Amino acid sequence: HRSGIASDLPTEKFPHHPFLRRHERVKFKVKTSEDNRYVAYDVMFANGKAIPPHRNYFLANRVETAKISAATGMLKALEQAASDGTELSSDQKVALLDDFFNTYQTAVSQAEQSIRDVGMKVEDFPRTKPAVRKYSHQADPAVPPTTSSNDNVVEEDPLEKLMKSLDETKA
Repeated sequence: HRSGIASDLPTEKFPHHPFLRRHERVKFKVKTSEDNRYVAYDVMFANGKAIPPHRNYFLANRVETAKISAATGMLKALEQAASDGTELSSDQKVALLDDFFNTYQTAVSQAEQSIRDVGMKVEDFPRTKPAVRKYSHQADPAVPPTTSSNDNVVEEDPLEKLMKSLDETKA
């Protein structure tokens, strides 16, 4: 269970525990639960570092979700006006756009504050995920795939960057 993951965060302030991803190497201790099952506790990375409360694409995921949520609200209002046969005034359209930006900014600000609350640095979290390259099954294997200079390239392992950030904040 996630409650067995080692954390420096007080559980009364941060009720959500860090999580593990498939194939992550960890070390842990084992105890027997009240119902005689084995339970892991003090789970941490194999190198002894604590599992971070937020992962590398936490902010990117929140930014994307905020965009979708804000856009959905604006589109619903536009679709409702169209189905009612009403034309929105310029002021109403500006108000919709303003609401979109406010909804988006509030969600992103909350995500950034969550990062700060756990002692991590917002600048260590990318706002976008690297582009996922999808290749067609019909592609000619003799022709190498092309990349553009706009492709996002991860130069440093994002998890390692986060771990360094945690080390720096504790120092």
